[in-house]
Amino acid sequence: MDIVTLKTKDLNDKYEVDGISLVSQFSNIEKFYGIPATLHNVDKNFKTHTFRDVLEAAAPTLRVLVKDNAVQVLDPKSQFMEDEEFDSLLTMVTEVAGIQPTSTKQTSKFQRQAVINLEPTDKDSFLGDVFSRSWTVTRRAEGGLSFSTDITRLACTNGLVIPDKQFSGFMRKPKIETAILSSFHENALAFSVEDYLKSLFLHNGNPVPCSLADMLDMQKCLADIADEDLANILFPVNQIKEFYGAQGIEVEKLARKYLDKLPTGLSYYQSLNILTNGAKSMAEKTIDNQVRVARFCQPKRMQNMKDVDLHWEGTPKFSATEIHLMMGDGAKKVKK
Repeated sequence: MDIVTLKTKDLNDKYEVDGISLVSQFSNIEKFYGIPATLHNVDKNFKTHTFRDVLEAAAPTLRVLVKDNAVQVLDPKSQFMEDEEFDSLLTMVTEVAGIQPTSTKQTSKFQRQAVINLEPTDKDSFLGDVFSRSWTVTRRAEGGLSFSTDITRLACTNGLVIPDKQFSGFMRKPKIETAILSSFHENALAFSVEDYLKSLFLHNGNPVPCSLADMLDMQKCLADIADEDLANILFPVNQIKEFYGAQGIEVEKLARKYLDKLPTGLSYYQSLNILTNGAKSMAEKTIDNQVRVARFCQPKRMQNMKDVDLHWEGTPKFSATEIHLMMGDGAKKVKK
């Protein structure tokens, strides 16, 4: 792996220089320098080179990581941590935590990650499920170092990265300091899985209902990462659409803010487990056996449903057999 500095003015029409191609890096360039990647499409249609001109004005030089045929443009505001530095950091993590990282892996050509499992406590269960806590240290491909406290549901090894900022951190220019690691480790040790999940998935002691908007999102997510037939079985949204259609509510014509209010007959926690179990059943089509679902677990999505200018009666009903099918047996039936 090498860090190479390229002069932007030397890029040819194919965005190559010295055998290094930046074609795959337009989205990163947009993220780091604020240059719309769509300008490149305009250039292709009109035989112009606006994207390259704007890039040259914004960044006379680009620092990129190169390994084999892979390229990663570095964030100019962050510092990339070399392998030797990251190894030293892991040694310090081991000293602070008192245990070796459970796993260290290369999650991409340039990104490395270490997971440290923590000792279970009586606060590591929720609604009959047993969880474990861990903290993860990630050397980011674009530069910088991130930390997160993770929850793993032992029943299905579903990794939930906590999206709350109070349980995660990011350092653009990381320094290996024991004090920082100790502070994060202490927070992870003090963290209560039970209290946190109650705050997410329970409201006044009752399970937060899953809205039709979120169920549609989860169905699409499962169809994208696993199988469309499986998604339709585990998330029978047509059944719910028919329920509301019988009352004159055309779901397809409703804005998101209304779909957010319509209940589906399932709790949010049930729907989340359906998603993760369904994805696990198609593990050969996913990156690994852990399905990261942080975007569905953001606290802002867990607000209690409020009354809106839309009337419906009742809630869709699923039998215990149907829920059992969605949460487990349905995945087994379609798995090949």
